[in-house]
Amino acid sequence: MGKRYSAATGIHGFRRRLVRRLINLWSTPAVLSERPLPSFGITRILVCRTSHSLGNSLLLTPLLAELERVYPGAEVDIVTQSPAGTDMYGSWPTVRNVMRLPSRFPPHLPWVLRILRDMRSTHYDLAIDPDPQSKTGRLLLRLAHARFKLGYVGSEKSGDVTHGVGTEGGVRHVAQVPVHLLRAAMHCTQPVPFPRPNIRLTDIELANGRNKVANVLRQRWGTTDVRHVIGIFANATGAKRLPRDWWFAMLDRLELLLPEHAFIEFTPAEGASMLDDRYPTMFCSNLRRMASCNATLDGFVSVDSGPMHLAWTSGTPTFGIFTGTDIQEWGPYGENGYVIDNSMHTPLSVAETIARHYAADRAAPTEQAINA
Repeated sequence: MGKRYSAATGIHGFRRRLVRRLINLWSTPAVLSERPLPSFGITRILVCRTSHSLGNSLLLTPLLAELERVYPGAEVDIVTQSPAGTDMYGSWPTVRNVMRLPSRFPPHLPWVLRILRDMRSTHYDLAIDPDPQSKTGRLLLRLAHARFKLGYVGSEKSGDVTHGVGTEGGVRHVAQVPVHLLRAAMHCTQPVPFPRPNIRLTDIELANGRNKVANVLRQRWGTTDVRHVIGIFANATGAKRLPRDWWFAMLDRLELLLPEHAFIEFTPAEGASMLDDRYPTMFCSNLRRMASCNATLDGFVSVDSGPMHLAWTSGTPTFGIFTGTDIQEWGPYGENGYVIDNSMHTPLSVAETIARHYAADRAAPTEQAINA
């Protein structure tokens, strides 16, 4: 296991060094415009966001909402490495094309070259590299044909932009960083709330989600006559993953505090229950099907993970339990978003906090970090 990890790290390190050298070879110092990015005349937009993780990819949707707000007549192309990119962004009416790059470039060079050819065949009005650190995003921005090129400028990012924003200061949340970039380049001073991530489910998808949840409850309990349903996702990677005994202690207490609620466990990709089949289980390999099921729930409890972000983007009240990861960067915010700092809680107090806020704020939850 250790050898495989080292080899993967070496490959990724080599790719990063290669991209950095290509950027340095082709880059020129940034000549930044002191004028704001124009509010009119932008109709073709390219977004270069190459992260393949579910969370990072979902948290790009606030930028799509912002582009829709400030350039309502524009079409957007997206370059991504997410296998679910089309599922995530395809329902946005402003999105014209989702171009997916492979996770590893060398074995799939023809694929990469085809995407680059498609990208370069369009002359964009605006190309955006929304990540403050990504080298690949900046290389794609360098290759794009665009009148205006927007990106962060700092120690981790070279030039090749017409409108640059410093990486120092500003906002920290991963979903807000791209929106801040656009607003700063447009010299926007009007206080406008940051958009919340949104996967844009259709009415048909929502109806299918309600039917699926009802069928799962009927199969296990013989009835769907329950007032409220809460989803549970108990899996995560690394230190974010909490032991099974922790979950059992928390859920024992939560069941007592919320006796009128039923619970459904969403299983990880392996399809097996993390909670010994304590609750009816649901496995959704399709991103939008899972989101449509999430949207019908009255709450979703999860550690910091991709499914947590997916539940949040579906609009359901989401309680994210954070262990180690930065709440200010990754925590759900705005309506229906709650974060719980697990370092300041026991399993019993986590259950009590969820029940208290669920009962008090279910109609209109507000943004807050729960630290006590």
